[in-house]
Amino acid sequence: MTTQGMTELLPSGFMPSHLYVHVPFCRKRCDYCAFFSTTFLERIDEYLDHLEAEIRFWREYLRPLETLYIGGGTPNVLSPAQLERFMNILKLLPGFTDDYEFSMEWNPLFHTREKLAIVIEGGLNRLSVGVQRFDNRLRQAIGRAGTSVHVRNALSDIEQILKPKPDVVLNCDLIYALPDDNLYLWKQDLHTVMSFGPAHLSCYELSVEPGTALAQRNPEKLAEDDLVAFWQATDEILAQYGTLRYEISNFARPHSRCRHNMAVWYGTPFLGLGPSAGWFDGVTRWSNPADFQEWLIGTPPTPDRVDAKIRAREILLMGLRIVDGWSPELFRERTGFDLFELAGDVILRLQDEGLLRQREDGGICTTAEGLLLHDYLSVELLSYEESE
Repeated sequence: MTTQGMTELLPSGFMPSHLYVHVPFCRKRCDYCAFFSTTFLERIDEYLDHLEAEIRFWREYLRPLETLYIGGGTPNVLSPAQLERFMNILKLLPGFTDDYEFSMEWNPLFHTREKLAIVIEGGLNRLSVGVQRFDNRLRQAIGRAGTSVHVRNALSDIEQILKPKPDVVLNCDLIYALPDDNLYLWKQDLHTVMSFGPAHLSCYELSVEPGTALAQRNPEKLAEDDLVAFWQATDEILAQYGTLRYEISNFARPHSRCRHNMAVWYGTPFLGLGPSAGWFDGVTRWSNPADFQEWLIGTPPTPDRVDAKIRAREILLMGLRIVDGWSPELFRERTGFDLFELAGDVILRLQDEGLLRQREDGGICTTAEGLLLHDYLSVELLSYEESE
């Protein structure tokens, strides 16, 4: 079956307005990263050729885009000429809505003014900079290329460029609980990154993924009490800057939440292009081949099909990552199920445990403690189906 043939398997009316594009190239793979990437930069032109073919095929299944997210990999490892071609290929899409969000991940090591001008001219209005950490020792511990000086210089330049462009949102990614990390260094890094004026911050606890270079070193995991201290310090410090937690790992000033990720967490159908990109048609989750050559020859995505109730519980859990939680209407629209008919018993029990609370509109959301114990919520909500 070809990619074109698999479209017959999609639900009728599948015309998403949210798109993810994976750019899989990296100069060097970070030790902690489990995302698909390749260091064969000489194949970028092949990638662009096939991405153009993919977009020409899929554009008839897309509406004008509400959100476009370019991730990787390292999108800005492309040369200026390649990046300009990439942006021209995106012009083949059916355009944007008036109030769109166009995000791109950005590695400080490959930042140049020329590259940033190319993407902003192409409509980018959200830049996501992979800071990770400032301390050189911690950067080396996770195999992150570049030094604190590289990162600071890039952020300073980006801040200057974006200052007269208030419509462009700056996000910075950070990771905590690294090998030999400590609370003092984390607090210092939070204050440092906020000095560059980001309106959004993503703060991830380090996850040691199987098969990564970091996993082979088997680093010692921080104690639970230490992880809670990192979590609480993050809330306290970022609140000083008016940047509040709106999702387990994400913080934003007013009107600066990542709308693409919000759509994904709330179970909105979206399309994914590029090797290894995942996407959701409203019923089935799909994964594009995580092999560059297989993607080039048009090997179709792999489906993940589950029972409708299990999918609804999965979407319920994803939405509970967000502090706002679910309204009854939105959950029924996304899944076709009533919240309490689907999982009323376990929801009430989790409310009694202080991990969920009922909203004024009859929906539910996660408490502060529930966000911290989201892994426990996952076990309870997803295993509940098996016990019925």
